[in-house]
Amino acid sequence: MNSRQLIGLFNDKGIHVFTLNDVVRMTGVSRDYARLFASRLVNRGVIHRAIRGHYYTDNATMMEISSNLLFPSYISLMPALYYYGFTTQQSDVMDVITTKRHKDVITDLGRVKFHTLDVKRMFGYYRTPNNIFVAEPEKAIADSLFLGIPQYGYVEEAFERASKRGALNMGKLAAYAEKMQSRTLDKRMNELKRSVRDNKV
Repeated sequence: MNSRQLIGLFNDKGIHVFTLNDVVRMTGVSRDYARLFASRLVNRGVIHRAIRGHYYTDNATMMEISSNLLFPSYISLMPALYYYGFTTQQSDVMDVITTKRHKDVITDLGRVKFHTLDVKRMFGYYRTPNNIFVAEPEKAIADSLFLGIPQYGYVEEAFERASKRGALNMGKLAAYAEKMQSRTLDKRMNELKRSVRDNKV
């Protein structure tokens, strides 16, 4: 199998971020050969290495790359708020929630920053048809308040804009905040609701 056939195979399945295991599974070659083949393609600039054993093609988006490097993981915080149109502030860093600790990753498209949460707080995200793992709108708000990222003012603005659009399920937001089991989050959530309510007066 040549490089064009391999890339075509992944593109046909809508896969733009893949691992050595994916190459082995889809081609039937040995893992050692897959590693050698991938290394050659990286050296030729046909594919790009994100982290050890993880690669992406020129068709990959930053969100797709970022949310497919660690498992489990998903995009949240400012990038998720921007994704849903709750803010006009576009971050130059892709924030990813995961249960693992990992240093920042620099790709050709930008920097990925990982934020670690306990397993019990890894919920409220889904996989899009474009193979992106992203927080639900309510979880993006909850994560932002829990971690204090981005700054409170940005979260308040996003919450108010989302509320006006009817884009938040307040019952789900309250349930997610309770499930996070954090007094700090509870306090910030109450402050957020009170602030938005006062601004309407």
